[in-house]
Amino acid sequence: MELWSALIAIGLPFGQAMGITVIGSAICAIAMVTAAYPGSTYGLGYPASARSMFGLRGAFFFVGIRAVCAIVWQGVLAYYSGCLFAVALRCIFGSAWMNMAPFPKSAGITSQNFVGFIVLYFAILPLYFVHPRHLRLVFSVKAFILTPVSIAFAVWAITKAGGFKSFPPNRLSNTELAWGWLKGINVCLGGVSTLIVNQPDLTRYAKSTHAGGWPQGVSLFVTKILLYFFSMSTAAALQVTYGGTKAQWNLWDQLHTVLDNNWNAGARTAVFFIAVIYSGATILTSLANNSVPFGADITGLFPRWINIVRGQIIIYVLGLAIVPWKFLSSAAQFITFLGSYTVLMAGIFGIMACDYFVVRRQNLHTPSLYTPGEGGIYWYYKGYNFKAIFAWCLSVGIVFPGLAGSYKADAIGTPWKRMYSSGWIFATAISFVTYLVLSLIWKPPVYPAEYADKPVTTRYLARDGRRGMFDDEIWDAPAGKNLKRRTPASLASEEDGYEKKDELEVDVRAVTGSLNRT
Repeated sequence: MELWSALIAIGLPFGQAMGITVIGSAICAIAMVTAAYPGSTYGLGYPASARSMFGLRGAFFFVGIRAVCAIVWQGVLAYYSGCLFAVALRCIFGSAWMNMAPFPKSAGITSQNFVGFIVLYFAILPLYFVHPRHLRLVFSVKAFILTPVSIAFAVWAITKAGGFKSFPPNRLSNTELAWGWLKGINVCLGGVSTLIVNQPDLTRYAKSTHAGGWPQGVSLFVTKILLYFFSMSTAAALQVTYGGTKAQWNLWDQLHTVLDNNWNAGARTAVFFIAVIYSGATILTSLANNSVPFGADITGLFPRWINIVRGQIIIYVLGLAIVPWKFLSSAAQFITFLGSYTVLMAGIFGIMACDYFVVRRQNLHTPSLYTPGEGGIYWYYKGYNFKAIFAWCLSVGIVFPGLAGSYKADAIGTPWKRMYSSGWIFATAISFVTYLVLSLIWKPPVYPAEYADKPVTTRYLARDGRRGMFDDEIWDAPAGKNLKRRTPASLASEEDGYEKKDELEVDVRAVTGSLNRT
């Protein structure tokens, strides 16, 4: 909810903010579906599919970037959950809780929020020892409970404010409003930019190729619109009801405001349940969007020592180490934080979409993803695809300088700041076009050399259950040995060996039989 309350808090009127969410949600849905197909089609996670884009060695860096973003979001969402849990503790302990000895202002966090954060953080530790396949029921319960709670809170706030007609009007100039739209769309995409890139980590478990396609896109679009509607209408309504020049952008401040003005048994009970439900829901969201992808990413980087559960424990520790409350001091700073890594993820997504759908026409040769050395089509130059690396660096280099203007107004010119405010769109477009042009000049091989005579048709390696292999390929791993790719040539060699072995066995049997007769 904090993403969309932040749009109201920075001055966008409710109607304009809702328009932004429709466009932003549509782009999110398209991007999610686009990124999902390599996983659902070939059963490959992001660490494996990244090899086709960046090379077997180059992929390590881009998997690492995704893992770092997951660490940041792990800490931020855990802190957000802790602040909500602190509201629930206030409902229980009342004035004794609020009179707790305060921390100094330099700490950047209140003593109440710190206690709520620490208590909750240690309470959820057992969840990180559970493999995600065993948490399906918990996520189903979350979806069933969270929706009616969101509706009830929004309806109460809107009714209390006197309806939508009481919401604040537009106070922005036309220029500010236009760039506010682009910034708002960027915020929409920023909240899910890491999830877009790591879609293969989730869709590789899909039961069919299309399970991660349009059904996911439609459901994502609808649910995001509803969630944003509840979030922003609640923020705007509470601003009208309880005053203030700006809307409160985070949910825990909204709930504190309700308690400050309605300190009675009914309000305390209602706020307690809202705080606990949203706190738990946020933790589960972080598990799905950060812990599991991080576990998959770190497993891809260090498969000998790490598995998904161990990766979840690592991100649990690192999420606390980054001191996450420093990211959430204000709505403007929170949006700046979102934009700072959104650009990094957008550049990866642009290359991902171009490479898979345009350059390779949805063909991934699965064995080559695990074939290092010269001759492997994803080995490129010593394991690095410099075309993709250059396209990503260019997309980041053009957009990222605007970050300085987000922290210091006169540090950089207005055009750079505006480009940065819509960084996801610009970075995606730049990386996509750059990679496409370079791939047209230096065309990468789509099939291995021994299959170069086959025409490159759309989804050829995904049809008829091929799962990324040609009909005459065998990819197996004898006990105690590494994976071995067996091509027609190697199979022919093996058959010659079998024939010679058979002839020898026949000769031995003939000699043995004659000896027995004698």
